[in-house]
Amino acid sequence: MARSRRDVFTTVRSEGALLPADFLKQVAKGRRDVPGLTPEAYHLAGNEKLNEAASRSWNRQLGAWAAFRAAGTNLSAAEARKIAERDA
Repeated sequence: MARSRRDVFTTVRSEGALLPADFLKQVAKGRRDVPGLTPEAYHLAGNEKLNEAASRSWNRQLGAWAAFRAAGTNLSAAEARKIAERDA
């Protein structure tokens, strides 16, 4: 299958308009004028780096996911059935 010239990312496939390929190319090039890529855009403290805040947030979400999964394993069969029926 032939690849188009627009396929510059080997591990990212962009569908729709949320993260268009042109935007991803600008970010990958390290352009500083792309809106939303500064610590100020995320209301971070003056010396806080965007990648550090993202990493901290990711780790917090991993902890929440682990707690959610652990709580799910403690459900009785009746509780699990009740939740499955409610969500169906």
